[in-house]
Amino acid sequence: TNALKYGAGAKTIWISAKKVSEKEIVVSIANDGKAIPKKSLARLFDRFYRVESSRSKETGGSGLGLAISLSIVELHHGYIYAESDDKLTNFIMHFPINQEVELQREKVEEKN
Repeated sequence: TNALKYGAGAKTIWISAKKVSEKEIVVSIANDGKAIPKKSLARLFDRFYRVESSRSKETGGSGLGLAISLSIVELHHGYIYAESDDKLTNFIMHFPINQEVELQREKVEEKN
């Protein structure tokens, strides 16, 4: 929802998931809205941090959403970061593939 709420001027939102190796999946959510200032990128995932220029009475926000996202990603043994420039703002999440689960799925598929 952040891509919709805070991607000022965005015309497109892209969501992708790609298996980049046998051990990792990368998920990204990007939009072509207004860039996040460079000085704010390092603090985006801090609790209660808000990029003031993107907040208004209409959008609100407590500054907890991205901190919660960080916690969820880390609980899955992954990591998250953001990149932003004049063309694109991209939130990128890296997740390890649970090899044991993958092997169990393959066995089930073989049986079917």
